[in-house]
Amino acid sequence: MNFFSYADTSAMGLECEYYNNTECKSDSKESCMKTKYCGEDESSKSYSCYSIWQIKQGGKESLEYKGCFLNNKDCLGKESCVDTSAGRMEKNTNTTTLYCCCMKDFCNKQYDWVPGPTTTTVKRMLS
Repeated sequence: MNFFSYADTSAMGLECEYYNNTECKSDSKESCMKTKYCGEDESSKSYSCYSIWQIKQGGKESLEYKGCFLNNKDCLGKESCVDTSAGRMEKNTNTTTLYCCCMKDFCNKQYDWVPGPTTTTVKRMLS
């Protein structure tokens, strides 16, 4: 039984999937996936796993990066890797870039995009 909270576990170190699209020369992304242990040098720090991917024109998904980093407050308490933003649209390429992070071993193995509801601000003109 594990008695550590996710923040405590990440402070001891975290294992994440690692992938770098620019390093992968294979047609199979799975052959380029590695495991990265984060926290070897600074055990008092808080680590997070992340994934960055793109949705290109026509809906084709492209994984760009996976790995880990230090002290990202946006990741605190997250057990799964889910981007809830509207995404970041690159107008000249019609590509949407997405990012998620989490604080559990291998939580970036699966990643998802669940955009939240959008809001529109309407200004009323007074006459």
